[in-house]
This record gives sequence, structure tokens and C-alpha cells, in this order.
Amino acid sequence: MPETKLSTIAGGRGINNFIQITSTGTFTVPPGIYTLRILLQGGGGNGGSSSASGLGGGSGAAGNTLIGEMPVNPNDVITLTIGASAGETKLEIGGRVLAVAYAGGSSTGSNSAGAQPPDGPNSLLNSIFVRGNLGAGTTANGLAPTVGGVAIPMAVSQGGLDDGADDGGGGGSSSYFGVGGNGGDGNDAGTAQNGFASPNFGAGGGGGGKGNSIATGGAGGAGVVQLWY
Repeated sequence: MPETKLSTIAGGRGINNFIQITSTGTFTVPPGIYTLRILLQGGGGNGGSSSASGLGGGSGAAGNTLIGEMPVNPNDVITLTIGASAGETKLEIGGRVLAVAYAGGSSTGSNSAGAQPPDGPNSLLNSIFVRGNLGAGTTANGLAPTVGGVAIPMAVSQGGLDDGADDGGGGGSSSYFGVGGNGGDGNDAGTAQNGFASPNFGAGGGGGGKGNSIATGGAGGAGVVQLWY
């Protein structure tokens, strides 16, 4: 598995190293390590296509985020499944699933918001749970993730602009890592914009705008795992 060491965190309860993992594989606990801090991010849903009726595509929902600690032993082999767009991210040891960060739902088409991930962290870790919000309908801006049902104050993606009778696409909902993809603009006179892919882990893709032809939605952001030890 590719493991990118992005930074070294000095001191503080023996936490010295940070690794970000973006592809499915395994991580072996180093010697002398008995606690891992872990973040799991589920994939964001994909944006939907516009329709012939003049409606823009809905956007994808954001995936859930789990942040917590777990006891480990040196040489434990952790299997990490990293969700692609609309895919869940999962942590296992010895075939036992310890945590799952659910993915955001994809839009099914015009003015159809991607479904919010299931409630609850589905985790045996001592964790904080950030729930991804549902996608947005035609022309609407994306939504922020929530903690305990309260939205996190953060920037959100923009819905596409209407152009006469033809609508823009919805903006993808934001994840813990940032905004989703913007919706594509509508265009009565010609080709509308496709929805934009999410620029951030776990955020939703934007919906396609409506024009003289159908525009497609953008991809949701893939999941990720971060480890501190």
C-alpha cells in the first residue's frame, strides 16, 4: 500500500508520526506502538445527469467521518479498505471489522439529491462521528456535514446557474475535508456544463446542468484513512 508520510508531529502523548493512506491494503503497527489515532472518511456520492425536461442533475451526498483512538499491539496487521466515489471505508484486524465510515449516496438523475449516509458510526472505536449531509437538488448549494445533528460552519459548493427554462445542477455536499463539486450551469442556447468532481476527500460530486444536450454529473471524492502514532 502506498503510505505517504505528510508530517511529523512533535511530542504530545508519544504521537510522533502521521500517515495518509489513499489505496486499499494493509498497515503493520510499528514496534513500541500500543495506541493509534485514526480517521476514516467514506467516499462521497456522484452527481447526477440533467434531463431532457429542462431540469439539472442533483448532487452527491458526503460520506461519514470517524475520528478516534484504538488499542493495538506491535506487529498487528490492519486491513484498510479505502472507498472510491460512493464507496465505504473500512478497518479490520484479523478478519474482524472494527469500523466502517459509510459513503454518501449518489444522485439518480435530474433534481434528485443523493441520499444521506446511514446514521451511526458503526464503530467499535472510541470515536467522534461526523455525518455527511444529503446531496442537493437542482440549482441548490451543497450542504455542510453535521455533528449531533448540528451543521458544521464551513464553506459549501455552489449550485449551477439557471439559464431561462434550463436549470443548473446541484452543488455537492461538503465533507469534513471541504467542499464538494459545483453544479454545472444551464444553457438554453447550447451545451450546458457538466457537474464538477469533488476536489476533497469524501465530498459529493456536482450535478450536470441542462442545455441542448444532457450534461453528466461529477464524481464524488474518494475516501481516505489517516493514522497518527
